[in-house]
Amino acid sequence: MGYTEREHWCQRDDKKIYGKLFLPDGWDDGRPRATAIFAHGLSTNHGDMEPYARCAAERGMVTYVFDFCGGGSYSRSSWQDNMSLFTEQHDLEAVAWELSRESYVDEHNLFLCGASLGATIALMAARANVQLVKGCLLLYPAFNLYDAVHSACARREDLPERFHVMSMDVSGDFLRSCWDYDFFEHIPAFPQDVIIFHGDADQVVPLSYSQRAQSLFPHCELHVIPGGGHGFVDPYYWQVVNEAAEWLRAHIWR
Repeated sequence: MGYTEREHWCQRDDKKIYGKLFLPDGWDDGRPRATAIFAHGLSTNHGDMEPYARCAAERGMVTYVFDFCGGGSYSRSSWQDNMSLFTEQHDLEAVAWELSRESYVDEHNLFLCGASLGATIALMAARANVQLVKGCLLLYPAFNLYDAVHSACARREDLPERFHVMSMDVSGDFLRSCWDYDFFEHIPAFPQDVIIFHGDADQVVPLSYSQRAQSLFPHCELHVIPGGGHGFVDPYYWQVVNEAAEWLRAHIWR
């Protein structure tokens, strides 16, 4: 199936959020369609998630990729100097609720997907909006942020106001949000289906974090990618892209 690509801006308070919609052929026939929103990781932008969105659109879904405010140097969204876990959560929630009101979006079949930091944000938004989110697709989620920040700094008040990580400077607000938010305390609160893809050679976020998450989610599949690092490469990259799209299609409520 083909699809139409177009730019689409969303709004969160005074921030403009840049994104791209991928609309499957026939999208304007008045029938709402299952929709997946893809959230990128730290210091990247919407382009990292486009292959996943395009592949799902080819299977008949409406898909959307976007730039977090302050989430990376290449973002086209409004800048947020004090970006944190919570500002990114609010970005994703604003996108999800705004799209859910579009006539071509089936609000009963809306999925949140993400990679690395974007995957953790997808979880945060999903557990806070269970009534809206049908399921989550998570790629090597950065569930180690809480431990990493606590290991690096013994006291919250000693966290720096700027810290360079993943080719960008993050704010003290970001570090404090990671200090305060233990993902494993919130994972059991999301009752819908989840799938996690994680490489067993990931040196940034060890596989053990996704294994622990799988044990806490009420309904979760974990696909371990042999030799996969923090981000997948051939020969597994396109395998994961296609498996992700197939999982989404299989979980559409009809």
